[in-house]
This record gives sequence, structure tokens and C-alpha cells, in this order.
Amino acid sequence: MNQNNSENRSRRGTITVMVLACMAVVTSLCMSMLMSANRSRHETKLRHQMLQTERFLDAAVARAARKSRNDSEYRSETWTTELEFFGRKLPATVQIEIDESMTINVSATLGIFPNITTQSYHFQLSPNDET
Repeated sequence: MNQNNSENRSRRGTITVMVLACMAVVTSLCMSMLMSANRSRHETKLRHQMLQTERFLDAAVARAARKSRNDSEYRSETWTTELEFFGRKLPATVQIEIDESMTINVSATLGIFPNITTQSYHFQLSPNDET
């Protein structure tokens, strides 16, 4: 009778260890999936922020081209605003510089540290360009 009792305890102990091992595997799989989902969410936000920065840059390039054609004294401009991004406002800055050869350098920055995106565009206007 003692031997049966001992075998039952041994079996129960083995089953308990197996259940705990399965729970550890399932927990680690769930944690891995959560981390992957969080990483994907972060990457999606960064991609969206890059697109917003690109759109902001497009507006700044159009402004720089228009102002440089209409005003021969126009050489530089910096402006800062806030853009709505996933329910919060992020600082956005544009810097426009025009050198004597009519090369226009436009830079747009969006975000706060550590998620700052910056894009630049350089082009040259010729006297024959139309608005």
C-alpha cells in the first residue's frame, strides 16, 4: 500500500511539473506575441510620421518656390507649427534657405525625441521657370 501511495505522489509531482512547464511555454509565447504587436504598432506610427513629414515638406517646397519667384529678396524662412498626430500635437519645423545661385534647400522636421523624422529637398530654379 505504501508503494501505491508513493507511486501516486510521484505521478502527481510529474504531472504538476509538466503542467508548470506547459504554462511557462504558453506564457513565453504570449509575451513574444505581445512584444511583436507592440513593435509593429511602433513601426506603423513611425511610417505614418514619415508620410506626415513628407507632406509637410511638399507644402514647404511649394511655398519656397512660389515665394522665391514672387519676391527677389526672399532668401530664407523658418517656421514652426504643431501637427495633430494620433491624438497628440507634435512640433513641426520647416527651414528654407536660398543661396545666390537660386538653389533652394528645404528641410522639414516633425516629432519629439526619440521619434523625430526629418526630410530635406534641394532644387534649383531657373529664370525661365513658371509658377
